Amino acid sequence: MIRFIKHSEIDFAKWDDCILNALNGYIYGFSWYLDIVCEDWDALVEDDYKSVMPLPLKKRFGMKFCYQPFFCQQLGVFSKDLLGDDKVDLFINEIPKALKHVRVNLNKFNQTRNTNIFVNHRNIELDLIPDYEALSENYHKNLKRNLEKSKDSKLNIVPNVRPEILIDLFKADKGHEFKHLREDSYNRLKRLIYAGMHNGTATTFGVFDQMNQLVSGAVFFDSHQRLIFLFSANSDQGRELFALGNLIDFIIRKNASKNLTLDFEGSDNEGLARFYLGFGAKEYSYSELSLNRMNRLTNMFYSLYQKNKRS
Repeated sequence: MIRFIKHSEIDFAKWDDCILNALNGYIYGFSWYLDIVCEDWDALVEDDYKSVMPLPLKKRFGMKFCYQPFFCQQLGVFSKDLLGDDKVDLFINEIPKALKHVRVNLNKFNQTRNTNIFVNHRNIELDLIPDYEALSENYHKNLKRNLEKSKDSKLNIVPNVRPEILIDLFKADKGHEFKHLREDSYNRLKRLIYAGMHNGTATTFGVFDQMNQLVSGAVFFDSHQRLIFLFSANSDQGRELFALGNLIDFIIRKNASKNLTLDFEGSDNEGLARFYLGFGAKEYSYSELSLNRMNRLTNMFYSLYQKNKRS
């Protein structure tokens, strides 16, 4: 039986055991992760936490909305058993009617016949089981050329740099393009990275030039045999030195021959997708569920709110 449970009533030990042992587990589903990235969240739970579905919540116009948090690519149903589309559909049908607007990503293992799929998003992944020689053979010619050209740059890759310096680099370089990321979002990201570093799931890397200036960097989360490329930052100098490409190559070299998948976390952006695919990675897709139960007037206000938020 699938039942709705409020956040205060969740057995977090059983919840995290389900995520840890789920056949389709992702780090995004752990309670500590959701507590950081979500404003609030409730859940759907099957039986004694055999399968679970988090419902991230935010309150707007006096109503609760189910939304996809930043820094949390795929959610949906996680299960210790094999999932069929019938089980996923049962969970979707149990989403409380009180949630007037639902816009949340399922994970790539959630197949559904539900007609409320808004869009399919692209994800890019690289299987790291082969050795580095075999992996690098599949690099695209342009990537190989850029890596060769940057050899004289004497870049220094340093692990465990402070998350703040990576976030500040990103804000200086791309902050004006990502106005939807407010200070609260960056604070949540910082807390998330520190929590991951504390529990051993997150590692930060900084790339420094010959003058010891930070020019690029990234954050990786490791869970469920999946190395997630959660966040990166670059500068103009970093792009000129192909610093991020060197960092990803370093990660692939370091983790080659392991039972790991390098998860690039996207992207629907064609330029980024082309860059990631250049490492010999493959495309996969995951679905975005969209349910709109609002009346016409509320829809109008919500559309205006979304428009103002993006401006």
